[in-house]
Amino acid sequence: MSATSTPVRVRIDAALEQVQRHRERALTETAGPRRAALIAELYEREARLWSALFSHTRIRVHWRAALAAEAYARQRARSWRRAAEAATPLDFTDGEIDEWADRFHTELRGGVA
Repeated sequence: MSATSTPVRVRIDAALEQVQRHRERALTETAGPRRAALIAELYEREARLWSALFSHTRIRVHWRAALAAEAYARQRARSWRRAAEAATPLDFTDGEIDEWADRFHTELRGGVA
């Protein structure tokens, strides 16, 4: 049986299974911005697959389930994307940090240098 003769639903199901395996593997990595971005990308890929299933189904219950699953995957992708952005270390020079620390201490003392 060739890939073109395999029903779209079967191919989507196989792709969803592959995304799930990649996500499980990613979850075992050390937490950090790279892992969070990878997981976000995998949820985005999953959302696209659910969208494809949505467009290829004629059965109302499958249509609704695919729509709900797509919405959930998109929400999880946004959540992981925010986590990736929050975990990204800020890149400041030592001079900038010292300047901000001096400003902070000055404000704490009531603005007196």
